[in-house]
Amino acid sequence: FGANSSEEEKKIILEKSKLLANASPLAKGVEAQSKEFAVEFSKASSEVRDDKEVALASCQVDGDLLRHCSERLRGDPDVVSKALENFCSALAHTSAQLRGDKNFVLKAVRNNGGTLQHASTDLKNDRDVVLEATKSTWDAFQFASEAMKRDKGLVLEVVKAKAFVMPLISNELKGDREVVEMALTHAQADMPEVWDCIDPNLHDKELLLMAVRGTLEYDVDLGRYCYDEAAESVQSEISWEKLLGAAESVLASPGANVPVLTASLRVDMVDLPDSPKQIVCEAHMLSGTTFSCHLPDEPFVDEYGGERPGPIVSFLAEKLLAEMKAEEATLIHIVFSLGEDVQSVTPWDWDRPLSDFVTSLP
Repeated sequence: FGANSSEEEKKIILEKSKLLANASPLAKGVEAQSKEFAVEFSKASSEVRDDKEVALASCQVDGDLLRHCSERLRGDPDVVSKALENFCSALAHTSAQLRGDKNFVLKAVRNNGGTLQHASTDLKNDRDVVLEATKSTWDAFQFASEAMKRDKGLVLEVVKAKAFVMPLISNELKGDREVVEMALTHAQADMPEVWDCIDPNLHDKELLLMAVRGTLEYDVDLGRYCYDEAAESVQSEISWEKLLGAAESVLASPGANVPVLTASLRVDMVDLPDSPKQIVCEAHMLSGTTFSCHLPDEPFVDEYGGERPGPIVSFLAEKLLAEMKAEEATLIHIVFSLGEDVQSVTPWDWDRPLSDFVTSLP
């Protein structure tokens, strides 16, 4: 950095790191400046690279700079956490003690599941750590131990949250019907990838019906793919037209063993004297019943800048369950309007049992 003393060097690093940390990554020249900063930091004096304030500021710019910090600071939880915020592989440069610290690694994998790659061997074989990593980043499951990939209980939880993990589980469990059914239930747009992983010896009309039914509200062509890739013995047993008709029949029938429900929901934000905001909710169920209610709530803004009501989905789910007197049901679609803005929403896990859906909500 062209400094004449460690103090001057530290001052320059802190000033540059602050500017780079606050700059837009897309701004002209920022990428080149960041690369230059990394090179200069790697050449800084050992005294400066052992300064925690400098390490925190530098790792905020680029987590990979942890590799150039002193051995002492590479084992400092604060410094490593800062590096992990923007570079999940920073864990590779830290101490063996931190890589084997379950609480620390759990926090890290919740932020970015890819951190599991550099966790200790013991933690790659730890159910809690692997599950949290996969929930955060689905392909982190590839870094789990072989024992974890064969753990049926864990795999059931994993495919329930991220069905497209199927290619990464053990071949043995790709032939386990319970695991396969769980994956098909939650596959949605990833149905073809999930279907391709299933042991062909399991192919039958019932599994194919699950796959097709699971694509009707998303893209029926995905279901057709599964049919075309199914074992010939299954294709000879039922035509595509009959299979599609059977899936549509299940979708429309509220009397099935696992009822499939649809609902429309009218939501208005209103100001009332005793409450600054309330949601007025009116829902029309498949059975024809209509109910309305008032729920105190504050809307939240989604990633596209649109407002969404807070606990409406869970409230509707509870009402549907109560009305249908069903232990399990499937919520297919919600159509709701927020003020004048009419929207159609299919939750990511639209075919989870409602009882599960409700209890898992924040």
